[in-house]
Amino acid sequence: MYNKLMLILIVLVPFSNQLVNASNKLSNLQYLAFMLMILIFAFINKEKLKINIQHRVIFSVFASVYTIPTIIGLTIFKYDPLKNLYYILLYLIYIISLAILVSFINSDNKNVVIQMILIGNSLVLVFNLLVNLNELNADNFNWLTGGERGSRANFGFSHPNTAGMYLFLEIMLIYYMQKMKIGNKYVWSSLIVILTIFLLATGSRTAVLGMLLFFLLKLYSSIVAKLNVKLLLAILLCLIFPLLIIYLLQFNFTKFLEEASGRGTNLTQNLSVLFDQNAFIFGIAPINTSNLRLIEGLTFSDNWYVTHLIQFGFIGLILFVMNILFIISISLKKRKGIENLNIFTLLCVLLFYSGAENVMFSPGVLLSWVFWTLILFNLKAILNNN
Repeated sequence: MYNKLMLILIVLVPFSNQLVNASNKLSNLQYLAFMLMILIFAFINKEKLKINIQHRVIFSVFASVYTIPTIIGLTIFKYDPLKNLYYILLYLIYIISLAILVSFINSDNKNVVIQMILIGNSLVLVFNLLVNLNELNADNFNWLTGGERGSRANFGFSHPNTAGMYLFLEIMLIYYMQKMKIGNKYVWSSLIVILTIFLLATGSRTAVLGMLLFFLLKLYSSIVAKLNVKLLLAILLCLIFPLLIIYLLQFNFTKFLEEASGRGTNLTQNLSVLFDQNAFIFGIAPINTSNLRLIEGLTFSDNWYVTHLIQFGFIGLILFVMNILFIISISLKKRKGIENLNIFTLLCVLLFYSGAENVMFSPGVLLSWVFWTLILFNLKAILNNN
């Protein structure tokens, strides 16, 4: 009974997230699955939480990120205390539900869990793609040849970047299905090609680059798993790293920031307000990302790192970074395992993506939930094997 209900809720998470985004109504509906996971674990499941001490530390630190700065710095009482409290409670519900989900996933049901996530991600997405197929036109792809991104398809979602995120997730999940040898690999490959065309039509540079980074890191991981690690490290340091430095030195960051939808200006302005209010240590207030404009001088921030500084300060950011380093240190204990390479790939993509979107760790962002579910389960597999 418990297992069946959990699988249904796993489908419900991506389905409700996309449904809310496509309809712009009942925004709290997307959190229902998290709360139901907690309730059925408390009242139906007869077993204890199956997570080890390392996971308990990770989840405790996550909880500290969103509570300690707001309590010590008293920022929870600024602007709208009730909404701030509600926002923090959402994070705690999200963290507890993640712990329950990681406890539920094991080596026997992991493939089924990924299938359920894919099904949940596909229901609204495929419907929206078919209904809004007329948005697909040649102008969508002008940006690939240096043209304007004037014509961007959103396929029924609130923003083209959001559609891009869902498409990127769909492609990634299909890739995992292909690797698990479930279904026909040629069908999966064809779907990836078709969905990539839709992804390019959204003009979401972050999603496209995120997808490219994911596949490049997967390619690199497959090589690492087969060849000598020291040799690959030497190649990385002697060839790839110098080429990257040369590229960065000649890269026109000013032009990039000017063209990046005003992100550079917003970033500078928001950081300026943060320092002007002497809020660098504890943050200004734990205000919902969409309501940042309520704080005088602030604009919407697409950069998760800056947004997190505004909401939870340097203390919150340092605690979060420490948690990521702790996860990396655990994964390094198994040098050539599939799990630690998966963690490496997912963390790199998530860190990159969060520089342009607020996706690192958020109850309302599907990419965050999918990535942390996969990261923490892979970590569980490493710890169980050790």
